[in-house]
Amino acid sequence: MRRATALFLILLLPSICRAAAPPAKIRFGIDVLRDENFNSLAGRRVGLVANPASVDSNLTSTAELFAKANGFAFVSIFGPEHGIWGDEYAGDKVTDRTDPATKLPIYSLYGKTRKPTTRAVLAIDTLVFDLQDIGSRSYTYISTLKVCMETCQQFNIEMVILDRPNPLGGVRIEGPQLREGYESFVSFIPVPYIHGMTIGELAQFIRANYYPHYKKLRVVRIDGWTRDMVWRDTNRHWVPTSPHIPKMETCAAYAATGILGELYAVNIGVGYTLPFEMCGAPYLDGDALAATMPKQRGVIYRPAHFKPFYGTFKGEKCEGVQVHIDPKSAESIVEINYRLARLIGAPMLFRVTEQVFQKQEDEAAKKAKRKPKPVERYKMFDKVSGSDEPRKWLLEDRPLEPLFEQWRRECAEFEKARKPHLLY
Repeated sequence: MRRATALFLILLLPSICRAAAPPAKIRFGIDVLRDENFNSLAGRRVGLVANPASVDSNLTSTAELFAKANGFAFVSIFGPEHGIWGDEYAGDKVTDRTDPATKLPIYSLYGKTRKPTTRAVLAIDTLVFDLQDIGSRSYTYISTLKVCMETCQQFNIEMVILDRPNPLGGVRIEGPQLREGYESFVSFIPVPYIHGMTIGELAQFIRANYYPHYKKLRVVRIDGWTRDMVWRDTNRHWVPTSPHIPKMETCAAYAATGILGELYAVNIGVGYTLPFEMCGAPYLDGDALAATMPKQRGVIYRPAHFKPFYGTFKGEKCEGVQVHIDPKSAESIVEINYRLARLIGAPMLFRVTEQVFQKQEDEAAKKAKRKPKPVERYKMFDKVSGSDEPRKWLLEDRPLEPLFEQWRRECAEFEKARKPHLLY
């Protein structure tokens, strides 16, 4: 019997080994550049756009790698929203400073200006862009990419994109399109809210649509990534891309509640330990909300109680739901924002939001000893949605499904339009 068992295990061993084989190693753009000993930057004067998530497979920062590399001059660092250390709040202006480690100047791309200044770029001939995107149009690093390319074209500077995966994968395309007249730094290029492109592919899309005569764009491609992969398939550590994107699950949650979060009548976990994963308020019934939300593949609404440490409803007991999302199998993600708004009560949400902003304006006017101005109604909600159409649809209490179906048709058209710009 023991001999038969041993023989069975010997026969089974090859299949066990195959099942336990480590996954293929994926190299991001910075890994590829590092492994090539930075040869393609030889003789160049280099500026780097980076933040804390700009790291290689060993979690060594791109700035540190550049500082230790030979063969090119590392001249300056550029920081996006939240700064190069990720220690600035969303929307806060960041000032220029000096990096204590490298002694290099750090130029802010989210301060008095949001694009590289003439003074900042005169000393370089190559701008390396190494920011990790999260897959949603309203995340400002896409806008930073566009203004950097505009500057590179203007000053005839080479732009090198160190590509990184889209955490939501390269297949999922969802949500409203950006309409003309609603462009802003939280919606700068005409793509659906979830675009399914890497930062390198977005760079190619931006060049084709805005700077077709710019010939100095180069993308260092990811090695081993395929479009069906979400972040967990990369087997890489997640480094927070900004203060409220602390883990990889937050990327999908951001797309599910971030638009709703522009209405200040609910807390979406920003100010609590689960940013973007929550939706709650003191006046909500969590059990009822969870039970009422439509069933969706890959999405679970768990009744939850929480008390925000800061932000909307700071220190108040809130009830609502925690939204659990599988970014690979979820039926839809962006639509969750609008389904929640409809069930909670859109007219009330917009009315309270307007009151919040008007109160802030009244207080600012009083402090400045001036007459208060009327607030722009629902401005940020429209900006992140890409137009005023979703807001009007909600306020008119029209069925959401026809609107969602319109978005799906537009996303199908975009899927065809983006093909020339895809790298994988």
